Amino acid sequence: METTTEVCPRCHSRLTLREGKYGKFWGCKNFPKCVGTLPYDRYMSEQELADYFANRSKPQQIKIEKFVNIVSGYCICPHCNERTLVTGLGLRFDECKFSNNTNLKDWGYDVLFISWSAILPEKERIEKQILNRYSTVRKYGKKKNYYGHICDHCHQKINNKYVYDDLTNVTPFGVHSKETLYLERIKLYKSININIRICGDLSPTTQFLKRIEYIK
Repeated sequence: METTTEVCPRCHSRLTLREGKYGKFWGCKNFPKCVGTLPYDRYMSEQELADYFANRSKPQQIKIEKFVNIVSGYCICPHCNERTLVTGLGLRFDECKFSNNTNLKDWGYDVLFISWSAILPEKERIEKQILNRYSTVRKYGKKKNYYGHICDHCHQKINNKYVYDDLTNVTPFGVHSKETLYLERIKLYKSININIRICGDLSPTTQFLKRIEYIK
């Protein structure tokens, strides 16, 4: 079994080379008691590293079958420093299907947060919900249209981090944020196919579900 001189970031035991659905990674020898991991790309050759990121940068086709999850939480407005609500699409690992038979947990997520612009245009019912209830506006740019968030207090537009790509690196959706997240489910009468780019790693799986409260 191939090992490395690096130690587990959680328990400091030795790491061994493992392989998941989406490729190789370094996993703690004490698994399943410890789920500490490091990405394999720390030890890849230059060519392996280039191939790895080229494959993971491709858009992924995902089918949403039963519910659209609107996830919301509070951030600090950069204009007035007040707490204001921002939202995004929440994909649960057990509620969506990848065309290549991978799972969100293969990318390191139990829930993935995506900006509404990433799936524009969307169903009228969903758009009505986010525009009317969550201080979201639809903008029309020269090159592309997008959704933007408006501060509930000063009514200024929140910065672009909440407009493009995935939201897992910004508060309140970030991995290290301690903000409570709220999830509202909209029932679908037919499935939706979306194409998105996922910025993630093989593991460990982030535990966003623990921070979510459901809106009924």
